[in-house]
Amino acid sequence: MLAFWFVLWQAASAHPLVVVTWSEGGINPREERLAFFADGRVMGEVRSLIPGQAHTWFGDLDGEGQKTLAGLFREANQAHWPAKLNHASGAQVGFTVTLRWWSGGAVREVSGFTFGHPPLPESFTRLVQALQELAERARNRSAP
Repeated sequence: MLAFWFVLWQAASAHPLVVVTWSEGGINPREERLAFFADGRVMGEVRSLIPGQAHTWFGDLDGEGQKTLAGLFREANQAHWPAKLNHASGAQVGFTVTLRWWSGGAVREVSGFTFGHPPLPESFTRLVQALQELAERARNRSAP
C-alpha cells in the first residue's frame, strides 16, 4: 500500500512531458487523460459521472516505447498547428481532444473538436492515436 502512495505522489510531483485529454459530452459525459513522463512512466485517468466508471492506472514504457515517445515528442514540436485546430457549435463543443506538451520550458497546447469543421488534421489525429496506443502498451506491460 505504501508503494502505491509513493507512485501516486511521484506522479503528482513532476509535471508530465506530454498529456492528451479527450472530453466527451452528451448523456454520459466523460474525460480520459493520458500523461507521459520523461522517465517512462505513464498515467491514465478516466472520469465519468457514472458511478464506478472513474479510475486511474499506471504503466511504464520499455526502451522501445521511450524511443517512440521521443519521436512523437519531436513530431509535435515540429508541427505548426495553431492553438485551435477547428471550430464547432452546439453539442459538438462537448467532444474535444487536447494535446499539451512541455518544450524548452514552455507549455504548448493544441485543441480540436472531434466533430468540428474542418476535420482535425490527419497529422494531429495520427499523433494522438499513436500516443493512445503507446499508453495501452505501457499499461499492458505493467499489468500483473
